[in-house]
Amino acid sequence: MKNKIFLILIMACLFVTTVSASNGEIMAYLRNFNVQLNGEILDLRDSNGNKVIPVVINGTTYLPVRAISSSLGLNVDWNGDTQTIILSTKGKEIIDYNDDVDSDFKKTMDDYEAFIDNYVIYMNKYKSGELSFSDILKYAQILDKYNKVMSDLQNIDENSLSSSELNYYLETMNRINYKILDILN
Repeated sequence: MKNKIFLILIMACLFVTTVSASNGEIMAYLRNFNVQLNGEILDLRDSNGNKVIPVVINGTTYLPVRAISSSLGLNVDWNGDTQTIILSTKGKEIIDYNDDVDSDFKKTMDDYEAFIDNYVIYMNKYKSGELSFSDILKYAQILDKYNKVMSDLQNIDENSLSSSELNYYLETMNRINYKILDILN
Protein backbone atom coordinates (compact mmCIF):
# COMPACT_ATOMS: atom_id res chain seq x y z
CA MET A 1 0.00 0.00 0.00
CA LYS A 2 2.86 2.40 0.87
CA ASN A 3 4.45 1.67 -2.51
CA LYS A 4 1.22 2.58 -4.31
CA ILE A 5 0.89 5.85 -2.40
CA PHE A 6 4.54 6.68 -3.09
CA LEU A 7 4.08 5.90 -6.81
CA ILE A 8 0.95 8.06 -6.98
CA LEU A 9 2.80 10.95 -5.31
CA ILE A 10 5.70 10.64 -7.75
CA MET A 11 3.32 10.61 -10.74
CA ALA A 12 1.48 13.65 -9.38
CA CYS A 13 4.79 15.50 -9.08
CA LEU A 14 5.51 14.79 -12.73
CA PHE A 15 2.29 16.47 -13.82
CA VAL A 16 1.93 19.34 -11.38
CA THR A 17 5.01 20.93 -9.92
CA THR A 18 5.06 23.71 -7.37
CA VAL A 19 8.22 25.77 -7.57
CA SER A 20 9.35 28.25 -4.94
CA ALA A 21 10.64 31.47 -6.42
CA SER A 22 12.28 34.46 -4.79
CA ASN A 23 9.11 36.51 -5.24
CA GLY A 24 6.59 33.86 -4.20
CA GLU A 25 5.19 30.56 -5.32
CA ILE A 26 4.30 29.61 -8.89
CA MET A 27 2.40 26.66 -10.29
CA ALA A 28 3.89 24.84 -13.27
CA TYR A 29 1.97 22.27 -15.32
CA LEU A 30 3.42 19.92 -17.91
CA ARG A 31 0.98 20.02 -20.83
CA ASN A 32 1.13 17.40 -23.53
CA PHE A 33 -0.46 19.26 -26.44
CA ASN A 34 0.42 19.67 -30.10
CA VAL A 35 2.36 22.57 -31.54
CA GLN A 36 1.81 23.31 -35.24
CA LEU A 37 4.02 25.22 -37.65
CA ASN A 38 2.43 26.05 -41.02
CA GLY A 39 -0.07 23.22 -40.57
CA GLU A 40 2.59 20.68 -39.56
CA ILE A 41 2.50 19.20 -36.06
CA LEU A 42 6.00 19.53 -34.63
CA ASP A 43 7.78 16.62 -32.99
CA LEU A 44 9.43 18.41 -30.06
CA ARG A 45 12.69 16.71 -28.98
CA ASP A 46 15.70 17.70 -26.89
CA SER A 47 19.31 17.45 -28.07
CA ASN A 48 19.36 13.76 -27.05
CA GLY A 49 16.27 12.94 -29.11
CA ASN A 50 13.96 12.64 -26.08
CA LYS A 51 10.40 13.89 -26.49
CA VAL A 52 9.78 17.17 -24.62
CA ILE A 53 6.51 18.83 -23.72
CA PRO A 54 5.50 22.45 -23.10
CA VAL A 55 5.17 23.85 -19.59
CA VAL A 56 2.41 26.20 -18.43
CA ILE A 57 3.40 28.57 -15.62
CA ASN A 58 0.81 30.95 -14.20
CA GLY A 59 -1.25 30.70 -17.38
CA THR A 60 1.65 31.32 -19.79
CA THR A 61 2.87 28.52 -22.06
CA TYR A 62 6.63 28.04 -22.37
CA LEU A 63 8.00 26.02 -25.27
CA PRO A 64 11.38 24.28 -25.31
CA VAL A 65 13.82 26.58 -27.11
CA ARG A 66 15.92 23.85 -28.74
CA ALA A 67 12.90 21.92 -30.03
CA ILE A 68 11.15 24.99 -31.48
CA SER A 69 14.35 26.49 -32.90
CA SER A 70 15.37 23.21 -34.53
CA SER A 71 11.90 22.98 -36.08
CA LEU A 72 12.44 26.44 -37.55
CA GLY A 73 15.80 25.40 -38.99
CA LEU A 74 17.89 27.44 -36.56
CA ASN A 75 21.19 26.44 -34.98
CA VAL A 76 21.02 26.34 -31.18
CA ASP A 77 24.12 26.84 -29.06
CA TRP A 78 24.75 27.47 -25.37
CA ASN A 79 27.40 29.76 -23.90
CA GLY A 80 27.83 28.64 -20.30
CA ASP A 81 30.16 31.53 -19.46
CA THR A 82 27.55 34.17 -20.28
CA GLN A 83 24.51 31.92 -19.59
CA THR A 84 23.24 32.73 -23.10
CA ILE A 85 21.21 30.70 -25.58
CA ILE A 86 22.49 31.52 -29.06
CA LEU A 87 20.17 31.11 -32.05
CA SER A 88 21.45 31.57 -35.59
CA THR A 89 20.86 30.70 -39.21
CA LYS A 90 24.61 30.71 -39.94
CA GLY A 91 25.59 27.55 -41.79
CA LYS A 92 21.98 26.51 -42.28
CA GLU A 93 20.43 26.49 -45.71
CA ILE A 94 16.81 27.58 -45.43
CA ILE A 95 14.91 26.51 -48.52
CA ASP A 96 11.96 28.54 -49.72
CA TYR A 97 9.85 26.37 -51.99
CA ASN A 98 7.25 28.99 -52.85
CA ASP A 99 8.76 29.96 -56.22
CA ASP A 100 10.21 26.67 -57.47
CA VAL A 101 7.43 24.20 -56.65
CA ASP A 102 4.18 23.91 -58.58
CA SER A 103 1.36 25.12 -56.30
CA ASP A 104 -0.90 22.13 -57.12
CA PHE A 105 1.92 19.69 -56.34
CA LYS A 106 2.74 21.50 -53.09
CA LYS A 107 -0.95 21.50 -52.08
CA THR A 108 -1.17 17.75 -52.75
CA MET A 109 1.90 17.05 -50.60
CA ASP A 110 0.73 19.43 -47.85
CA ASP A 111 -2.74 17.84 -47.88
CA TYR A 112 -1.18 14.39 -47.54
CA GLU A 113 0.95 15.52 -44.60
CA ALA A 114 -2.05 17.21 -42.95
CA PHE A 115 -4.01 13.97 -43.38
CA ILE A 116 -1.19 12.02 -41.73
CA ASP A 117 -1.06 14.54 -38.86
CA ASN A 118 -4.77 14.01 -38.20
CA TYR A 119 -4.44 10.25 -38.61
CA VAL A 120 -1.59 10.14 -36.07
CA ILE A 121 -3.72 12.07 -33.57
CA TYR A 122 -6.62 9.66 -34.17
CA MET A 123 -4.45 6.56 -33.82
CA ASN A 124 -2.79 7.86 -30.65
CA LYS A 125 -6.26 8.41 -29.17
CA TYR A 126 -7.12 4.87 -30.24
CA LYS A 127 -3.95 3.43 -28.66
CA SER A 128 -4.62 5.24 -25.38
CA GLY A 129 -8.27 4.16 -25.30
CA GLU A 130 -9.48 7.78 -25.44
CA LEU A 131 -11.71 7.47 -28.53
CA SER A 132 -15.22 8.71 -27.96
CA PHE A 133 -18.21 7.34 -29.83
CA SER A 134 -18.20 10.41 -32.11
CA ASP A 135 -14.48 9.76 -32.84
CA ILE A 136 -15.33 6.23 -33.92
CA LEU A 137 -18.04 7.55 -36.24
CA LYS A 138 -15.46 9.91 -37.81
CA TYR A 139 -13.41 6.95 -39.01
CA ALA A 140 -15.50 6.75 -42.21
CA GLN A 141 -14.61 10.39 -42.90
CA ILE A 142 -10.95 9.57 -42.34
CA LEU A 143 -11.17 6.76 -44.91
CA ASP A 144 -12.87 9.09 -47.40
CA LYS A 145 -10.10 11.67 -46.91
CA TYR A 146 -7.49 8.91 -47.30
CA ASN A 147 -8.99 7.86 -50.65
CA LYS A 148 -8.99 11.47 -51.91
CA VAL A 149 -5.42 12.13 -50.79
CA MET A 150 -4.15 8.86 -52.28
CA SER A 151 -5.93 9.57 -55.56
CA ASP A 152 -4.26 13.00 -55.72
CA LEU A 153 -0.86 11.44 -54.94
CA GLN A 154 -1.29 8.83 -57.69
CA ASN A 155 -1.88 11.62 -60.20
CA ILE A 156 1.63 12.99 -59.62
CA ASP A 157 4.01 12.15 -62.45
CA GLU A 158 7.29 11.47 -60.61
CA ASN A 159 9.23 11.71 -63.88
CA SER A 160 8.19 15.32 -64.43
CA LEU A 161 9.20 16.69 -61.01
CA SER A 162 11.73 19.50 -60.92
CA SER A 163 14.67 19.15 -58.52
CA SER A 164 12.94 21.52 -56.07
CA GLU A 165 9.74 19.48 -56.28
CA LEU A 166 11.67 16.26 -55.76
CA ASN A 167 13.38 17.77 -52.70
CA TYR A 168 10.02 18.94 -51.37
CA TYR A 169 8.57 15.48 -51.97
CA LEU A 170 11.47 13.73 -50.19
CA GLU A 171 11.44 16.10 -47.21
CA THR A 172 7.67 15.80 -46.83
CA MET A 173 7.77 12.01 -47.10
CA ASN A 174 10.61 11.88 -44.58
CA ARG A 175 8.56 13.85 -42.04
CA ILE A 176 5.53 11.67 -42.76
CA ASN A 177 7.53 8.47 -42.26
CA TYR A 178 8.73 9.66 -38.84
CA LYS A 179 5.15 10.51 -37.87
CA ILE A 180 3.96 7.05 -38.91
CA LEU A 181 6.82 5.44 -36.98
CA ASP A 182 5.70 7.40 -33.92
CA ILE A 183 2.36 5.58 -34.06
CA LEU A 184 4.13 2.22 -34.05
CA ASN A 185 6.19 3.03 -30.96
